[in-house]
Amino acid sequence: TYTVLIVMLFMMESIIGLLSYVYQEQVARDLGDSLEDIFIHRYDDDRDVSEAVDEVQQQFKCCGVSSFSDWSDSPWKMNNPGYAVPDSCCKTQSIGCGVRDHPSNIPYTGCIHRFTRELSQELYLVSLCSLGVALLQVVGVIITTCLFSRMKDKNKKVARVVMKQGYWRTIY
Repeated sequence: TYTVLIVMLFMMESIIGLLSYVYQEQVARDLGDSLEDIFIHRYDDDRDVSEAVDEVQQQFKCCGVSSFSDWSDSPWKMNNPGYAVPDSCCKTQSIGCGVRDHPSNIPYTGCIHRFTRELSQELYLVSLCSLGVALLQVVGVIITTCLFSRMKDKNKKVARVVMKQGYWRTIY
């Protein structure tokens, strides 16, 4: 039962590692759709979403999803016609700084680039850790199997061949 449990755990970890490695490529597509919905369409509607987006843009030093121009077609822009981007996009935070969309004022890169890179690194780390633990478990199964076989051998009497009085003899 121990070996079966370890083998099942090994298989599960191998599958997790494999899936995390395979889905690294799909991260950008899925993340782009989700971020656009949250960043651009729900920004001014929900206060919690607005605060989270502001925090992300300030922390990652990015603006919009793909670029700062994402804000030009957003519902937020309709409610704030004098602004080019939200104030959280500004390199130096101040009230009303989002009026100018000059490169010295705001980063032109969108947050999806940084998110994709960060998430891909995390998925790569998960796949490496899964592989490492799975390999350790393979070593553990091999050692356990060797230990069990030795324990069985100790229960059997071992024959030794020795020389006694000039003759080879088998002793049990």
